[in-house]
Amino acid sequence: MVESHFTPELFEFLLDLRANNNREWFGANKGRYERHLKEPLLAFIEDFEPHLHSISEHFVADTRANGGSMFRIYRDVRFSKDKTPYKTQAAVQFRHEAGKSVHAPGFYLHLAPDEVFAGVGLWRPDSAALGRIRERIVADPPGWEAAVTDFGFVEEFDLEGDSLKRPPKGFDAEHPRIEDLKRKDHVATCFFDEEEVTQPGFIDYFADACRTASPYMEFLTQAVDLPFLALRIGRPNVGRPILTTFCDQKRQNKWQTVILAELLTANMWRRDGRAYGEWDPECSQDL
Repeated sequence: MVESHFTPELFEFLLDLRANNNREWFGANKGRYERHLKEPLLAFIEDFEPHLHSISEHFVADTRANGGSMFRIYRDVRFSKDKTPYKTQAAVQFRHEAGKSVHAPGFYLHLAPDEVFAGVGLWRPDSAALGRIRERIVADPPGWEAAVTDFGFVEEFDLEGDSLKRPPKGFDAEHPRIEDLKRKDHVATCFFDEEEVTQPGFIDYFADACRTASPYMEFLTQAVDLPFLALRIGRPNVGRPILTTFCDQKRQNKWQTVILAELLTANMWRRDGRAYGEWDPECSQDL
């Protein structure tokens, strides 16, 4: 099992920063920041790339310290009443290759004292993207239902974010999914605790959570006209586990053989130890 990238010292540093959020203290403790937060986060991003691409090759693990997947610790205080200079959480977003900001589809990891979670989806999408998601929900109710009622997803994730008080203009107020159509954010979260984060194998737990949310992410990503390649392993009511691969149209339904070769030779496990399913040679006719 892979050793954890993170140690309790990460949370200790953030607690101390919370109590001493000023430039003098941070300058004196910058070595701790580098050792326990920045360097581990960048290593995590690099090591997570194969896991990420086993879910979708269209999402990016960028190890640049500035402009990459890691959020900077420096706050933008230009338009804020709170002038404390530093964030008191560490965070990473693996966003879609087409995205240029935190509002793009992405997989997110948030590390703060007493608040550790994985997040997926689109936070504060612009009006055009939000409109496309709403239109896709109306056009494909079975697809949306399958994404948000998947057993593993419901078991591990909660839908979060802000919503309109009234139905959005142009949508039926009596629609069976009107509460989803009211959403201004399309995000879901799965909580961990600090002990899990600092134990060996956390990167696998996080990858499993992202994989569990991949049908939800696939729906949202394709709703905003972006490509997504997903591997789904499911357990039908009867018989053996089944495996189905979906390729986006832009790749003309060509198999991603490298990714498949990696995944089909390994069992896929849930965070709680139960198998998603495993490769069965009898499935070969399906491929």
